[in-house]
Amino acid sequence: MLGACVEPLNPGESLVDHDKWLALDLSQDPAGDFDQPDCNHAVWQRWVDFVDIDTSGECGWALLEQPLPGTLAEGDVVDWMGWHSPLRAGAESEAHFAVYIEQHLVFEQWAPIPSGDTTFRGQWTVPERLPAGTPVVLHLHNHGDNSWALRTLALAPD
Repeated sequence: MLGACVEPLNPGESLVDHDKWLALDLSQDPAGDFDQPDCNHAVWQRWVDFVDIDTSGECGWALLEQPLPGTLAEGDVVDWMGWHSPLRAGAESEAHFAVYIEQHLVFEQWAPIPSGDTTFRGQWTVPERLPAGTPVVLHLHNHGDNSWALRTLALAPD
């Protein structure tokens, strides 16, 4: 018996719905660079077309997940774009912001703290077929009173 067929994603279609992010336990972090802090996730919220993670409270990390809404084929190209506000903390440090699909690193942004605001964007070529339902994981490890955002994670237009 054949399973349900999930259509591939269309060019320009988003790989994420910013209303569907769910918190993960640190033990599920594909980056593995957390030092098990004594806090829950940083606060995150959806705006019109992006998710914002605010670390101005007591917690400087977030680990979020949602399922891939459709199938990606080997060789598909994914566009990504995000930004961070000016980064500041009580002591010099480094922040790490990354997105994974399954265990594949789509992109990562390392940023020294302190530093100015930055927008980052790029493309990623899918290395193998990734079926609908594959986990998409957003990772943030940060120090200080800062804000990070993911706006675009989408199949590149033709």
